[in-house]
Amino acid sequence: MNILYVANRWDYGDQASGHLSYEHYNFYEPLVRMRHQVVEFDYKQVSNQFGQDEMNRKLEGLVESMRPDLLFACFMYDEVSREGMRRISARGDVKTVLWLCDDHWRWESFSCQWAPCFNWVATTAGDAPAKYEAMGCRNYIKTQWGANSVFFYPGPPRLPPLYDVTFVGRGHGDRHLYLEPLRQAGFNVRVWGPGHGEGRLSQEGTMGMVEVMGRSKINLNFSESAQPGYRQIKGRHFEIPGCGGFQLTNDADNLRDYFEFGKEIGVFEGVEDLVEKVRYYLAHWVEREAIAAAGWRRCVRDHTWEKRFGEIFERMGLGGGGR
Repeated sequence: MNILYVANRWDYGDQASGHLSYEHYNFYEPLVRMRHQVVEFDYKQVSNQFGQDEMNRKLEGLVESMRPDLLFACFMYDEVSREGMRRISARGDVKTVLWLCDDHWRWESFSCQWAPCFNWVATTAGDAPAKYEAMGCRNYIKTQWGANSVFFYPGPPRLPPLYDVTFVGRGHGDRHLYLEPLRQAGFNVRVWGPGHGEGRLSQEGTMGMVEVMGRSKINLNFSESAQPGYRQIKGRHFEIPGCGGFQLTNDADNLRDYFEFGKEIGVFEGVEDLVEKVRYYLAHWVEREAIAAAGWRRCVRDHTWEKRFGEIFERMGLGGGGR
């Protein structure tokens, strides 16, 4: 297909950071690997350069000249005009789909306002379909985050571990309430992430995120969102096993639909249980490695981005959407 891809190229729209965005690694690149013809429109950078009104004119002009089969969008900000997107979606010669990241807590402030502007919306939240139904929007697709097959570990056996317990992620919310008790219990916990720990890791390469996850005995994952009170599945739930790592996470909205607890991932409930589970899995390395291997196999089979997009495009009537 010819796809017009409308999203941030840079992490949180900040080109000065020098870091490509999650969307670029996990949406744009897999779509290209599926052999689609993908034209990228970084709305944030175009808006910064030309202003918001001109950016919207350029977007509609590009749709008119390109006439794509599909417009795939993922928005963090409101620079794109809703009226303009309504016009694009009403054309009839292009199908539009919006990937919504945080329906768990951005429903009222963001998602419900944008859903009517697209032909289709994709959501990862388990309770979102009922909300879409209630507002009369039936062109929703319940999907989930995935694992980037380019970064997959080739498969067991893993390289010798370098770290006991690691966490890679942002320091928001109450994550410190989990990390500090582990340190007080005597565990060697290494932490990387923007604004805390040992700084940000690159996505790949020597000592990048993929290697750290693949060479940690235990990879911690926390389901709490940036908004207090919400637990949601995150990309990290798939990235850790995709890298061949053992994952120890707290539960999240419909996480059991994607992994078998205790056999494909480890799960804890509360701080005391986390301390005990870390102690247990560090001591029982055979069981730990078996879980890591099973999680890796599950990701390779069911949770690649190519599989996610194929299912979405099939639902939209676009066939499997490429290889």
